[in-house]
Amino acid sequence: MIKYIISLTILLLSACSSIKLPVTEQYQLTQFSHKVYKTPHGSKTLFVSPPEALRGYDNNKMHYSTQAFEVKEFAHHSWLGAPAQMIHPLVTQSLQQSGYFRAVTAGIYSDKTDYRLDSQLLMLQQNFIQKPSTLFLVMKIVLNDVKNNNVIASKILQYKVPCPSDNPYGGVLAANKAVRLFTEDTVKFVASNIDQK
Repeated sequence: MIKYIISLTILLLSACSSIKLPVTEQYQLTQFSHKVYKTPHGSKTLFVSPPEALRGYDNNKMHYSTQAFEVKEFAHHSWLGAPAQMIHPLVTQSLQQSGYFRAVTAGIYSDKTDYRLDSQLLMLQQNFIQKPSTLFLVMKIVLNDVKNNNVIASKILQYKVPCPSDNPYGGVLAANKAVRLFTEDTVKFVASNIDQK
């Protein structure tokens, strides 16, 4: 009987012990272009549709590679949300702050706008094959004329940004820089293609 009570006590004490779960560090993408366009196109409006993401990049996992054709996920580090969802408001803010359009919308789609910008996240990954590590961001953007229902222009933008440190946080800093460059180039792309119309 005493052995039974001792065994039961040990079992109960071990059940009450706290289980340590891995700590997950979460990061955001917050950087965007604040540049103002010199010659605004005051009467035009633009809808920025939510970006799509290539399979594997449609979640909050942070990706890296140590050899060609490999994609791994950091075990204890992640994005606060899916990167494409974090990039969407940054693109919208850059286009709004550019002063090029009368209005930039990003809520529910409206066929009342003059133009629509679609985008797709093709890659966001830290590469450790060479030192220092490098962050790769690849985005596809498509500018559409809503009234005429046709594509004006499309482009794939690629960024290779050196990471300030060879760890996940270094990748976060480089990713924010890459996203800022992407938003800046997106504003230029949209404005230059509308100017040519």
